Amino acid sequence: MRLTLPQKVSALVRGWRYRQELRHLLVRRFWQQHESFDVNIDGLRASFDTSDFYSNFSFYMTEHEEVEPPVARMIAQAAPTARSFFDIGANLGYFSVIAGLAAPSLRIDALEMDRSIYPMLRRNLERNGVKGVTLHEGAVGETAGTLRFQPHLYSFLAKCAPEDAVVPELEIDVPIIRIDDVIAKLPKPPDLVKMDVDGAEVDALRAADTMLSTPDLVMFLELHSPLLEARGQSLGDVWEILARHGLASYQITDHRSHGGGLRKLESFNGLPTNDMVLVTRRDPAEIWP
Repeated sequence: MRLTLPQKVSALVRGWRYRQELRHLLVRRFWQQHESFDVNIDGLRASFDTSDFYSNFSFYMTEHEEVEPPVARMIAQAAPTARSFFDIGANLGYFSVIAGLAAPSLRIDALEMDRSIYPMLRRNLERNGVKGVTLHEGAVGETAGTLRFQPHLYSFLAKCAPEDAVVPELEIDVPIIRIDDVIAKLPKPPDLVKMDVDGAEVDALRAADTMLSTPDLVMFLELHSPLLEARGQSLGDVWEILARHGLASYQITDHRSHGGGLRKLESFNGLPTNDMVLVTRRDPAEIWP
């Protein structure tokens, strides 16, 4: 029997709905069976609370036993000799916890714009005994102001599961903060930085001259080319800012798996989206022999 066009469309819609319902069921079942995400990074043990849906899916979406293991290891190894650590786009606090466990006396400043996930971030810090972390609320940008956006928690749930908590219309206003304005209130600028700001790389770096001029800076920067393009910006703009400060960039190969090799870059052309690069003036071989 040959289906008519309306019948084909109807079958396609029903099939998609059932596929989505099955996905929701499987995700919920997986969530209910995993209340923590535990990692062991070269003997450094950390545990993250995944009793809520957002945290569970965020951590368990990885195919590996760790999240971005090469980056986590490099931060853990660099933290004991660092002056302070800036976690820009801290999210659930994964890298703040890693740095804090590796160097308990290290000053840590966590910058996160989404206060809806603060309870989860704080819970992970407390769970691992990481103390003294200063939390800065705000979206990093070039000029001070206000940004309106939909919190991660609600936008995530709206996309992944029909949870009762979903309020797709919910939006919140957060201050836009300049990285150098935060640094101006500190004794010294950070020398160890992780930045993952979902397309705001250019705007954030344009207000970070003090940080980028720090002689011993070691920065892990995640690049989001499609999100940059949506702002009318590009990876070339990021490269120009870093090069102007005399910083070299290295691709961290397979940074989401168990890779971790470094390849010095001549440009950001051809890098895959959501790639992580190491940015520094130092010789990486001196930091990670």
